[in-house]
This record gives sequence, C-alpha cells and structure tokens, in this order.
Amino acid sequence: SISQSVMDQNFIYHIAGGYLYKIPIALGFYDWDAPLSEIIREFKELGGDSIKISNNPNVRSHPTIDSIYSKAGPRIYAGADKKVVKVNPATMEILREYNAGVQIINAPTVLGDDLIAFGGVDARIYVYKGLKGQPVIYNPDGHPEAQITGTYSQLPDVNGHPVFVVPVNYRATDKAGYVGAFQVIDNGEGHEPTINKLWDFKTDNGVAASITYDARKHRVYFADKSGA
Repeated sequence: SISQSVMDQNFIYHIAGGYLYKIPIALGFYDWDAPLSEIIREFKELGGDSIKISNNPNVRSHPTIDSIYSKAGPRIYAGADKKVVKVNPATMEILREYNAGVQIINAPTVLGDDLIAFGGVDARIYVYKGLKGQPVIYNPDGHPEAQITGTYSQLPDVNGHPVFVVPVNYRATDKAGYVGAFQVIDNGEGHEPTINKLWDFKTDNGVAASITYDARKHRVYFADKSGA
C-alpha cells in the first residue's frame, strides 16, 4: 500500500488492497512466524475492523478524518479509486459515495460539516455539500496532460468562508505548473456550494506533491518537479 495513514486516540485508519482498515493502536507486536489467527483474534477483541471501499486493490488516495466539523460525530473520508467514500468510524459503515468517474489520488479535504473538496486526474476540483456538488476545471493553460494529484491545504477563512490551495501537475511533461487558491461558500444542505478563485501562482514545473500551510508565518510551502 502507498496510502498514508491517519489516526485518532485509539485507532489507525489505513487503505490497502481496496479496504479501509481500522487498526487498534493497542495491538501487540508479533514475530513474523506468529499464527495469523492469533493476530486477528486480538485485532477484533480490541475493536479492529475493515470495510471494502473499492474493487481496485491499488487505491492511491489517503484517508482524512474529520473530528472538528461533523455535527454527527467523527467521520472518515477516503479516496476509493474513482470516488470518495464517507465512513462512520464507529461502525465502519459507508454513509455516502461521491463519484468523480476519474482516478482520485489526493486525500479529500474537509472544509465544513458535510463539506469536502478533492481533485481528479482530469484537472477538475470537486466540491460537495452533502450530495450536491459541481466540478470546476483548474487548468490555466488548457494542457491535455494536466491533473491534480497533490492534497489541498486549507488556509484561514476569507469573509467567513473556507479557502483551500490546489496544485496542478502534468503527466510525463515538464512545464510550468500552478498553485491556486479557491474560496468555497456553503449555501446550505440541498444546494451546490459556490466556488470562487482568489489567486494563481505560476511555478517552474508541475506540482505533484501536497501543500503545507504554516499558520505562524501565513505561508504556503510546496515543491514542484524541478525540486524548487
């Protein structure tokens, strides 16, 4: 698995082989020759669980845990090949699916209660409030190999509305890329969110990596494919 993990106080959540796993932090350490049945027994006794989220065993996205915005309790959002699933970690039940129709590599970004954003390899930004959403193409140069693979970073709200930063990469191509900031207006349940672009920053090369925001200095950090 190439998926990164997230964790809460008691469990680690990880994607592998098309499954989302809930792994107890208290799980003991075992020798390589330990019986699998013994490991699984302790895994289940400590509350471990798993759920299938994709038929593709090579899911390349990462899970995100929302323990801040959700009014109904913590929620896990996980890229599952060509969709994102919303999972209740207490029951490991899939509550909702957001279908993009293209491969999703970056981790979903939670912007509010039931409000998420993610990107696809078609250079589209997907923002959903519940099941209402709209894709926005972010490809300033109109390049046919543009894609969004890096995970967004959330910035401080502007006028009370969440803001996130998006990187643009290019498949098998070296050319100037972009990082753009977008504001999302939550129009309430049953309505599509409004997406406004705030600014663009042109880079020396495509940005395949994720973006980090430093709140102390109010700066955004990332690396493009040229190493800059």
